[in-house]
Amino acid sequence: MAPKLSINTIKKSSIDMWHYFLMALSFGVHIMAQEKIQLPRPTGSYNVGMSTHILKDISRHHNNEKSRPLLVSIYYPSVEMQKKYPPYLLDTMHLYKEKIVHTYNVSPEELAYLDGIRDWAIPDAPIDAKNSPFPVLFFSPGFLMAAQLYSSLIEEMASHGYVVVAINHTDACWPVMFPDGSSPTILPELANVFSNKERSCIQTFDITQETWIKDVEFVLSWLRNRPLTKSLDLSCMGIFGHSFGGSVAIEVARQQEAFRAVVNLDGFLFGQNWDKALKTPSLFVVAEKQLTHEEALKAGLTIEQCDSLLSRHSKKVFDQCKDNSFYVTVTNADHAAFVDSKIIKSPLLKNEPNPLRVIENTYTLLVDFFDHYVRNKKMTVLNKQNPRFPSILVEQK
Repeated sequence: MAPKLSINTIKKSSIDMWHYFLMALSFGVHIMAQEKIQLPRPTGSYNVGMSTHILKDISRHHNNEKSRPLLVSIYYPSVEMQKKYPPYLLDTMHLYKEKIVHTYNVSPEELAYLDGIRDWAIPDAPIDAKNSPFPVLFFSPGFLMAAQLYSSLIEEMASHGYVVVAINHTDACWPVMFPDGSSPTILPELANVFSNKERSCIQTFDITQETWIKDVEFVLSWLRNRPLTKSLDLSCMGIFGHSFGGSVAIEVARQQEAFRAVVNLDGFLFGQNWDKALKTPSLFVVAEKQLTHEEALKAGLTIEQCDSLLSRHSKKVFDQCKDNSFYVTVTNADHAAFVDSKIIKSPLLKNEPNPLRVIENTYTLLVDFFDHYVRNKKMTVLNKQNPRFPSILVEQK
């Protein structure tokens, strides 16, 4: 069995990942609990339901167990409305706050306002069977990030009539809580990815990506045989992901013809075929602010590690695409701009651009892209430089 890591151990060993790839919360000591902070309400015409499933892949072992467990959350269009919505990170907020307290100079009392944040998805609400079947999108989160930390993006897509299958990749996503109350730990080789002396960070990412790809394949196979399938249109599917999950999405789309379209949200690319041309319609959304040598050194990376990551930039794949590909730069955005934490952190940190702008622009891009390539609707934003979105710079092929 792999040794378990305590919160303190994770703090010391993966602080670089937490600061850059995760970019969670840069809380200061001036958090005001009385501030009313909420995730933006989904803008689509549907209410959103959510169901949670624990799957076991018996074809793969996990530590000393005979199967690999996966926590999968499915978000879907629902007809149900309710006056009171569930708390954000319902099962894992205590783990989230514990991490913040150990990483940043704040007290638990200063984080009490997080308990007032609501989630717009209603657990186990009935799917809107009348308007089904719905197209399906798969989602993979960033490295060491739980899928629920992207609730605003996921629930937005569900409100526009998509079923979103969000996968928490065991041992590499956090915070995650299984139904039995256990929380899988981050593998040491992943927590220490930049200080591992046995293999380079690129090698670790390449190997880990293969595991995540098998997770997607397993969940897709499982989904094809579920009662819910009658409400899904599995002939109309797309896949998207952020950061490392974006790389996984690209490689899955390269291997699986079942996916009509793929979106990479600001992710470097990994795997043996990372620089190969892509035939699947693709959207690369890139934050204007990319990793610099100075930031890398502050985060504990070496210049060589920084350069090895920068060499895997998605622009190299876009440049090889011949058609149906878009490369979008979001101005004044950084790697964390696609994660919920950018929205819910202290409003008193006023020196940063409005985080809602980037999230809402991303909503627009995702809906426009998937509606066109998955649903055959007319494209209205990506096919030209739209003056309504001056902070979105579009290149297309």
